[in-house]
Amino acid sequence: MMAPSPNKPLPGQGFPLSIDRQTSTIPKGEGKKWEYPSEQMFFNAMLRKGWKFSPDELKPEDMKHIIAIHNSNNEQAWREVLKWEAMHAKWVLKLPICHLPLS
Repeated sequence: MMAPSPNKPLPGQGFPLSIDRQTSTIPKGEGKKWEYPSEQMFFNAMLRKGWKFSPDELKPEDMKHIIAIHNSNNEQAWREVLKWEAMHAKWVLKLPICHLPLS
């Protein structure tokens, strides 16, 4: 399992970012839901992956938009997974493996 991204500003960052996280609709198991990264966590991950920004290339409000797009894409993808599963549910239940005894 990957260590959680630090949710604190990096040295020399130059501007504050939100550390608030949004809860997803995507189930994680045991009644829990996934949490999306905060602006700060996403920014830190981008830097770890080699992104480089000059002070005039990225502004704090840009991260709000990036997070909104990221979260929206994930939610839309999850809805597509649910639609696909619903379309194929009858077919999947006909598979022989679905009718094996549990014991």
